[in-house]
Amino acid sequence: MESDIFRHFEISGEEGSGKMSFVELLSDSFHSEEQEGGLIVVTLEETFDSKNLVGTYVCNESVEFVFKKGPLTVAAEQGLWLVLRHIEKAPSDLLSFLLPLVQENVL
Repeated sequence: MESDIFRHFEISGEEGSGKMSFVELLSDSFHSEEQEGGLIVVTLEETFDSKNLVGTYVCNESVEFVFKKGPLTVAAEQGLWLVLRHIEKAPSDLLSFLLPLVQENVL
């Protein structure tokens, strides 16, 4: 899936300086009201991996395996913004997974 939706930027600053408020304001101005702000926020931790972002197969109540979409997949399909908070805490394998997305804009 090749698309311009993978434009990226970084916002850094002191805690409590209004970074998320700024991103929310920008998102609201770019997305329609039907998209409910057009923003998915993911707080990364050391245990987070690419399956958490893309999605994985899970067993449902009917004992069937179904694909549960992750936030990256949902954002790409619906044209939403994906905010990765605390990316400095992400494990190296997750950063390696994200690198082609950032460099080549291809999912």
